[in-house]
Amino acid sequence: ASGLALVPGLKVETTQTNIVFVHIPADRLGALRAHLEARGIKAALAPRTRLVCHLDVDEGMVDASVAAFGEFFQ
Repeated sequence: ASGLALVPGLKVETTQTNIVFVHIPADRLGALRAHLEARGIKAALAPRTRLVCHLDVDEGMVDASVAAFGEFFQ
């Protein structure tokens, strides 16, 4: 959540669990989905997207995902 909060264009809700809610501009959803998929990241995106870290997601995967969001919104 803290890494995504630094990405311009995203609004991240305060989190208390392994679930992060991110607000994504609706007009950017399709391009963001393609950008993430090109990097091997699958996400069901919506204007209010729920991202969940499961037990099989390690810190490197989280860092790669945050970086992919950051690349897109540069």
